[in-house]
Amino acid sequence: MGTGDSIVVYPAGTTTYYARAEGACGTTACVSLLIKPTGIVPVSVNIFANDTTVCSGTSVTYTATSANGGTNPVYQWYLNGNPVGADSSEYSNPNINNGDSIYLIFPINLYTTSKN
Repeated sequence: MGTGDSIVVYPAGTTTYYARAEGACGTTACVSLLIKPTGIVPVSVNIFANDTTVCSGTSVTYTATSANGGTNPVYQWYLNGNPVGADSSEYSNPNINNGDSIYLIFPINLYTTSKN
């Protein structure tokens, strides 16, 4: 089994792509892949803290809820610009300090594919 270069495509409409492999063992049959971009739906993420009054040195749990983020959303939390937490919709910090910056990056996949 061999490997090859990957390609990334962003078709504006339904498009069929064709591929075949060539090598020392011969040439494979041509296969097709039909790409059907779906409509882009608004994605939203809301972040809630378990307490509305947070003092330095206290524990806080942040919870993100998302809409239209895909079937397996990825969450990356940051504390003062540094990645923290595992891929989870919740992030807990037992020692929040005054001036700490906590935010979430929520990447999504805008394109889906359908194999023909």
